[in-house]
Amino acid sequence: MIAGTVNWLSNFAVGLLFPFIQETLQTFAFLVFVAVCIAASIYLYIVLPETKNKTFMDISQSFAKINQIPYPSPSHEMEMVLATQPDEKKEAVKVESSL
Repeated sequence: MIAGTVNWLSNFAVGLLFPFIQETLQTFAFLVFVAVCIAASIYLYIVLPETKNKTFMDISQSFAKINQIPYPSPSHEMEMVLATQPDEKKEAVKVESSL
């Protein structure tokens, strides 16, 4: 919902301001948008870690390092996952489709 609102407001701002930008900058009107795209690319390159050919564990450790959150070692995390027991008191709930 937030992304949709920001998208609509951004489109409204561009539609409202572009005629004035075009009148002022004439043939160089799109340089404003080039600058915004370059700034966003630089921000994403600096903030987001590379995730190509990395496991989910590697990616989560990268984000933990960026956010300065201590992360457990892989063996300790596996022990925590294996130590959790499913709740046996809950009964299975059958869900039927209305289609």
